[in-house]
Order: sequence, then C-alpha cells, then structure tokens
Amino acid sequence: MYTQGIEPRERIINATIALLQEEKDAEKITTRRVATMASEGVGLINYHFQTKDKLIALAVKNLIDKTIEESQKKHSSLTVDPMTKLRQSVKFTANFLAANPTVSRISIMNDLSNPGHEDNSFHVAEGYLRMLREVASDKNENDLKLEVIRIISAIQVIFLRASVLKDFMGLDFYDDSQRDEMIDKLLDPLV
Repeated sequence: MYTQGIEPRERIINATIALLQEEKDAEKITTRRVATMASEGVGLINYHFQTKDKLIALAVKNLIDKTIEESQKKHSSLTVDPMTKLRQSVKFTANFLAANPTVSRISIMNDLSNPGHEDNSFHVAEGYLRMLREVASDKNENDLKLEVIRIISAIQVIFLRASVLKDFMGLDFYDDSQRDEMIDKLLDPLV
C-alpha cells in the first residue's frame, strides 16, 4: 500500500490516517494493525510515538492540518464576495466533520482538552478571522474574534451532540441540506 522511499515514521502516520478514515471507532485501531498496514514493526511505532494515543493524535493533527491548508488555498482563490467565501469555508468545515466523524471527534476533544495556538481549532479560527475581517470591516478586532468563537463553538457542539440535537431540535447534522441551512442561520446575523 505504501511506496518505498517514504520514511518509516511517515509510513506509520499515513497508515494510521488510513485506518482512522475507514474505522468508526478509534479504539479498534491497534498498533499491530498500524504496523501491518505500514509494513513496519510494532517496536518502531513504540520507539517513534511511545503510545498509540500519541500516534493517533499526531495522525489526526497531520490530516486536519493538510485539510485546513487545502481549504484555505481553495477559499482564498475564490472570486466571490467575502460573505459567500466565509459561508463556503464554514460549510466545508462542517462537511468535513460529517464525512470524518472519528477523526473530527478526536481532533475537537484533543483541542478542548489541550488548547493551544497550534491546535486545529485555532488554525480554523485564524482562517475564519481573515475572512470575517473582509465581511465586517466596520467591527473591531475583539468583536470579530468573538464571532469566530461563536461560529466554531456552535459547529463543534452541534457535531459532538448531533444525536441529542436531532432529538431536541429535529436537526440532522448528517443531512447535507439541513447542515447547510443550519450554517446559513448561524452566519445570517453577520450580514
């Protein structure tokens, strides 16, 4: 599955990402499965990453970093008005969460448990803030940051509590049209 010439550490991370994308339950991912998929020994995994949890956290961070980078490139080159650009970016994030629930849950929970300027939520916030400055250039910086926190927090809570909110509100986060409508309602106050 993985080509020669890629460093063992990178093969291990790539194998972990592949398993995370196909497995609904991260607990079912074992170092033995990762080692087999990466064509490496379990000892090498332990040497490079010490624990399965550290490996999974790093793999999730790498995957989401790449996704954020792709999203920012895509949305920065769009020739649409700033609000449309922001809407598309937020919808991209929500679509990623819905399509990658295992990875997304790990990422969000990790960011909430170990917040920092290098976590995935912070990188998403920086991207939204850049776009929001164009949308609402008349607002001060702290008000814009508060809006970013409101947007990210709402999406994370709705994702993490999707089954409860489906019962409570009738909102199915995993239905594309309902998710898009929810994001539009979330962003409408900015217009």
